[in-house]
Order: sequence, then structure tokens, then C-alpha cells
Amino acid sequence: MVTALNATEFPAFTEIGATGQASIGATYSDGRVEPVMPADVQWHTSDPMVVTVTEGIVTATGPGNATITAHYEERQIAIPATVRIAVADTATLRLLYAVPSDREFRDDYSEFFRHVVTDVQGWYRNQLKGLTFSVYDDNPQRCQMAGDSEYYSRESWNRVLEGVQHCAPVEGNTTEHIWVLAVDVDMACTPDGSVGRWEDGYNQLYRGSSGLAILNHSTQDDGYDKMVRGEDWLWYYCDAGPWDASLLLATGGYAHEIGHTLGLPHLPGCNEWLPECDFDALMAYGNQIYPDGYLLPDEKARVMRSPFIDTTAPVIDQYHHPDDITIEGTVHTADNDPTDTLRVSVESDAFWGWAPVTPAGTFEIHLPADSSGRALLSVHTHDAEPCRWLGYAHTDGTLTTLAEHAATIDIAGANLSGLEVTLPATVNAMCAGTRTIGGTIVDPDGPVTDIWVTNYASDWHYSDDGSFELDLPTFGAGPATISIESPDCGFLGLYGPNGFTTDWDTAVGFWTGGVDTAGVVVTLPATVDELCARQATG
Repeated sequence: MVTALNATEFPAFTEIGATGQASIGATYSDGRVEPVMPADVQWHTSDPMVVTVTEGIVTATGPGNATITAHYEERQIAIPATVRIAVADTATLRLLYAVPSDREFRDDYSEFFRHVVTDVQGWYRNQLKGLTFSVYDDNPQRCQMAGDSEYYSRESWNRVLEGVQHCAPVEGNTTEHIWVLAVDVDMACTPDGSVGRWEDGYNQLYRGSSGLAILNHSTQDDGYDKMVRGEDWLWYYCDAGPWDASLLLATGGYAHEIGHTLGLPHLPGCNEWLPECDFDALMAYGNQIYPDGYLLPDEKARVMRSPFIDTTAPVIDQYHHPDDITIEGTVHTADNDPTDTLRVSVESDAFWGWAPVTPAGTFEIHLPADSSGRALLSVHTHDAEPCRWLGYAHTDGTLTTLAEHAATIDIAGANLSGLEVTLPATVNAMCAGTRTIGGTIVDPDGPVTDIWVTNYASDWHYSDDGSFELDLPTFGAGPATISIESPDCGFLGLYGPNGFTTDWDTAVGFWTGGVDTAGVVVTLPATVDELCARQATG
């Protein structure tokens, strides 16, 4: 009678297609320990997008963490399997492990960092149907900062960022790298023992912004050793807590902050706990139920435009279901430009999907059978770094970067075919040079004169006739907003869904695509003088 199984662990795979043999031994009631033939074992993988297993032969299929389960004689054993693919190139995520001058590097901390980021890489791949970010080097770079622990406990964000510059040129909002820093730092409490506010120099770590996240786990914390061993613990922070904590919860925190580095904001209404918040979404509070949190369809569309997402990855059949509906069409290119460097996606608030374009110019996107509603068709490339998104299919059959000028397709839970998109130029031509956005500013009396327009990211324009044209940021730098400013009273508002808003959360963001954006109409709700008067009276 078999009383237990044992298995030998194998090291992390570092290449797609690499294989390893899982070996199982059985312990019998009389004390014998004998090897088990792989063909006599039932094998299962928790994630075939990371590894597959056939008669004990494990094959790496994509980056991430998975578990191989072996069943034999009513016993089972779990074998961890990890695939880490490092690509020392630009448009990748870089890992930096930093410690103050009075603390030492710990190998278990570094391994925890590697494990978590690999797990998050696999999570994004499953959310994005085969797409994920690439890692520059899965072995985190180490950096000893000059200041001691107390120095970094206040004004932590800027001090840590300054403290690592001698090791690497860490900065956010670039198209070169996303930086994720794990720092061994305790954040200080206020004199009255509370968590404190960012603007007062407190509570500044475990945060992410465009292209940069700084996360802290103190080795002085009582729960640290439990965390790296994968055990649950109770977490306190100043006068707050205790909270239940776990390795999964920590991993979900990384997934959430990496979402910020990819350009995803918090979901509107969630910080205020409003009922319209989708609380289980990753960028709300879905990190607390990791890996069961999720990206919303519009977030998937946004992340796919990032230069840090590897769009060369194929759509893998596992993401297709026999009941799926298909969206089929053809992309026509200029000057016989190859089409196999292109990707097409369907985007709506309710569903999202993508597919590669074949050398013949055709595409077939699979969507869940219950997909229904209006959607837009987007075209992407992976052949011109950091250019990714080329634009929406225009009503005239070409491309536009303005959603209101895009052709809508009606999805009604049934297959759709015959869609056609024509690119106005070659991919290299569309991805070269500076793109612009232009339009007019009007109020109830007509075109607005004597007004400033800016996207903050790259350009300002003074208009004396109501028209404007701005340079857009470089590809991959994220969406730009159009801000309207009066020479007399400053900020008036932003371009929004109905032409105007004063709320940054609802402002329309413009992505740099493969064509210039024209025809934007900013509609002020009153004259500039009236808006300035309202500001003056509060």
C-alpha cells in the first residue's frame, strides 16, 4: 500500500520549449521506497500556458509559475514549475532590489521578488489572451543605497529614487523600461502614531505610477519570514490593522502596481466606495482576491497599446472555446507592406479580443458567445518600436485615432465577417516622425479667441482664432489630455466625452497612433469671461 509520494524538483526553465523529466517515488507501508514509472502516473498542470506535462515530461510554454500534480495509487504530490524568460532589451520591465546602508541583501527576498513578478507576468498573459510584458533580467539587480533605514522612512518616494541612481538610471514615463523596485524599508508613522499623508512625507511606498513602481517589504517586520515561506500572517501599519496577509495578497499588490506602470489608473468611484465601482477588478480591490481579480475590457485595450506588451506572442488555442463567435476581416496595406506584423483587436466596454493578421491579410478574432453591443476595431503593429497602436478603423475605411470618427461594428452574439481596413501608408511611415492633434475650441457664441491649449506632455499652443494643433507625445508614452487655459484666469477645463469636463477622471485621453488626429471640437459650456467669473466667485 502506498503511504506517500515524493518528487524531485527541477530548476526554473529559461527557454520556451525546454523540457524536464518529473520523477516520482512511492513510499509503501512496509517502508520500501521505489520509483514509479511516469506512464503509470496521472499528470496535471495548473496552467498549460506556463508548462504542459505528458507522462512526466514537462515542457515550458510561457513565462509564469505553475504546479504539476502527480496522482498515483490514491496519493498525489504537487511539484512547482517556473518559467523565467529574460530579454536584455528595451521596452521591458526591469527589477531592482534596493537596501539602505544599514541592512544587508537577503537571497530569500530576491527569490520572493523573482517569484512574484514571474507569477504576475503569467497572470497578465492569461488576462490578455497570450500577451504579457517582457522582463529584462529575471534576476533582480541589487543596489545598496547610501542612506540608512531612518533616512528612507520619510519622503520615501523621492529619497529612494535618488538613492538608486548610482546603480541604474531609474525613472518613470519612458519607452525604454518599466522599473519595479523592491526596497527593504520601513515607512515612518506620524508623531501621533497614524499612517499619515503623502503630502506630509508619509505613506509614500507600495505605489505605482506610469513606468515606475516602488514596493517595500521590511525584513524587520514580524510577518516577513512568513511571507517568503508562503505562510499567512497578520499585518499592522502604524495604528492601522491588523489585516490578514498572504503571499497571494502580496502578489496581487504587485499585479495592481504593475498595472499602474502600464498606464492603468484606479477605477473611478472605488476610492469613495461608490456602488458603481467594480470592486473585484484588479485596479479596484481585485488585488485582494488574486489571482481571481481581472482586467476590464477597456483596460485590456489600453494595455495592448503599451510598448511594454509583447504583441509578437501568438493567440493560443486554449483561449478559444467551441461556442465562441468569430469576427473576420481583411487588412489592406500600402505598397505591399507585409501584414504579418499586424494585430487587430475588437474593443468595447463589455468585451475585448485580438488576433494576428495572416500573411494573406486576413484575421479571425474569437469572442465569448454572449458578446453583444457596439465595438471599435483597432489595428496594431509589433514591428516598429515603440510604436504599437496604429488607430481605429475609420468610417471611410482607413484609420483614425479619434473614437467618435471610428466605424462601429455591431456584435449581436453571432459571427461577423467581411470587415475591411485599409492602411493609409506603410507601417514604418506611420510610426515615423511626430504625430499631431488638431481641432477647434468653441463656446455658445462661436470660435474662442485668445486662449491657450496644451496637452502638458509635449506641447502648448496659443490660439487667436479658435483653431489649434498640438504635437502628441512619443509612441508609448500614454494618452495625452487636452487642457484649456485662459491668459486671465488659468485652467478652465479639459476635453471630455461631451466636448468639455473639469474632471480629470472623465477627460478623454488621446493616444499617439499611426495617423494625425484632426477634427476635435472642444465645446465650452459658457464664454471664457463667464467661466473666469465663476472661478472668481468659487
